[in-house]
Amino acid sequence: ELDEIVRQPAKSAGIAFENDDLIELIIKDAENSDHNEIGEGIADSTMLPLLEFTLTRLWERRQDGVLTLQAYQAIGGVTGALTQWADQTYNRLKDKTQQRLAHRIFTDLVHLGNHSQKLPDSRQRRALASLWRNPDEEETVRQVVQQLVEARLLVTGRDSMSNEETVEIIHDALLREWGRLRSWLEEDHRFLLWHQKFQDRFQDWVETNPADDTQREQDKLLQGSDLTEAIGKWLKDHAADLNQ
Repeated sequence: ELDEIVRQPAKSAGIAFENDDLIELIIKDAENSDHNEIGEGIADSTMLPLLEFTLTRLWERRQDGVLTLQAYQAIGGVTGALTQWADQTYNRLKDKTQQRLAHRIFTDLVHLGNHSQKLPDSRQRRALASLWRNPDEEETVRQVVQQLVEARLLVTGRDSMSNEETVEIIHDALLREWGRLRSWLEEDHRFLLWHQKFQDRFQDWVETNPADDTQREQDKLLQGSDLTEAIGKWLKDHAADLNQ
């Protein structure tokens, strides 16, 4: 099945592989791409996006209608293609401010799993407007998102209910294969986990009376040691990562 997935689209487009050894190498690398997976059975659903991205990059480097081993090695193979491309895109951002925002945008778009229960981190779709923390950031965040969309690392859409523009990471493979993003998630894990739970709690409070915030249930708000921790640690250390 993997052989057909690799071979047939190229054939339909009139593109040839340099030889069958290259196809076998791509398949072997795809099958070996799940060594860092948290649990069994996950690779089946994540291998295809990796192949899609790799073959697209390989097609972009075709020479006279031929997909070559040299081009495959240049893009870093199956596991390296995504990481290499993501790092190049990040490094092309024009300044430290854009890179800092890219860092936050990517981590905003990840829902943390539970590794002890073998639940991996996953993508989460967010409203574009939720990605800036204050109005002064809006233009720069939009610029960064647009660059990441053009690089095929993010994808935009529109919520069918609210009609809000949405953003999400192109596929879960990026969460596993991009070392820079993995390190961000590890370094910021305690804050990101708290923030994720805090957002859920905030939404629970809003839903007690969506139309009138003065009539919402006060016991849904942070209190006691939870409030002390929020102000004394997270607000102090991560003010730029929290909106008003």
